[in-house]
Amino acid sequence: MITKETQYLIFEETAVPPHFKTGRWVVRNKESGIPLGTIEWYSHWRQYCFLIYTDHGAVYSRSCMKDIIDFIDEQMEKRKA
Repeated sequence: MITKETQYLIFEETAVPPHFKTGRWVVRNKESGIPLGTIEWYSHWRQYCFLIYTDHGAVYSRSCMKDIIDFIDEQMEKRKA
């Protein structure tokens, strides 16, 4: 299920066990559909974080990073409500 699309990215909600209190989203490249990472709750920092799916490094433009930050900000606001 696509939660949000931006110019270059797709944020797709994934299923989580019923006892989870927070959501999880796969971030995909819009053109290729390749998963880039996940946005999920990181309890040590008490916030959503972006976990990258690569061992070889990654290159993100300012606009892609802004899209990821904006999405995380939206989820943090929803969590506060």
